[in-house]
Amino acid sequence: MLVKESQNNWDESIEDILLAYRVTINMTIKETPFFLLYGRDAVLPSDLMFGTARNAKPDDTEDKFDYKIKLLNRLRTSYENIEQQRERRIYYKEQYDKTHKPVYFEVGSEVIGLFLSMGSHKSFCRVGKVLIKTTI
Repeated sequence: MLVKESQNNWDESIEDILLAYRVTINMTIKETPFFLLYGRDAVLPSDLMFGTARNAKPDDTEDKFDYKIKLLNRLRTSYENIEQQRERRIYYKEQYDKTHKPVYFEVGSEVIGLFLSMGSHKSFCRVGKVLIKTTI
């Protein structure tokens, strides 16, 4: 376990967690954040030990020009995926905004609230009526 049960050492694990995030393939963009930033895959000790690097250096049979072209094509594809996802998010937000109406409550209104309680070992939820006393 990375963090103690008391959760007072979480800051000691941030670097390890960020490394794991940066070298894990993101399913949306189909690449690792490391590749998008540096234009190559990270080479980890396990890659060297087991020979599993995703994009090793070109060998004698492949010239460096072809290798660069493959890397650039991979980067271009990744950025196109990112752009498609961005456009898709914009479209879905526009569709949501067309049908969604904001809800405002006046002071004194009764609404139904969901209350979550996280006890020492048990968690439960309760639904009940709530009286609005102030607005933000």
